Amino acid sequence: MKTKEEVKSDLFKEFGIRDTGGFKTLLKCGEFIKAADVIQYVEKNINEIPHYGKDWISDRKKELAVACKRQERGDPEIEPKRSKEEAKAELMEKFGFSNTAGFFSAIKRGDIEIAKRWLGHIVSDPANFPQYLPTWDCWLEDRNNEIRKALHRAE
Repeated sequence: MKTKEEVKSDLFKEFGIRDTGGFKTLLKCGEFIKAADVIQYVEKNINEIPHYGKDWISDRKKELAVACKRQERGDPEIEPKRSKEEAKAELMEKFGFSNTAGFFSAIKRGDIEIAKRWLGHIVSDPANFPQYLPTWDCWLEDRNNEIRKALHRAE
């Protein structure tokens, strides 16, 4: 297995990036082919890269798909208005949970209305919740589907 530093060095040699932040820069710059090549490289070398797993690959694929769709539609990129930490603190204060896991817990407890309000709060100004921006379209579709399923089960 390679160390993080070895992986960073390899990524830099191959793609001119060192980490996930570099991958996101590729997306912002519209370098989608290179970004896809990075994902393929990580998939091919997954056993050598201890800190990049299947979740990392899945998240990057979603981010790439969203970036491609945005470019196709001509959508401007949403710029974050604040930090993830500030956003999480606000969600915790208003709803008693600060992330998607809390959303799932609320639904599981039957608190569908609070889950809907939490999601509605985020949707009202996505730029205030930078933790969801990289995969916004997929993330939002998934959360809406979860609410629909919960409402259907509650009937």
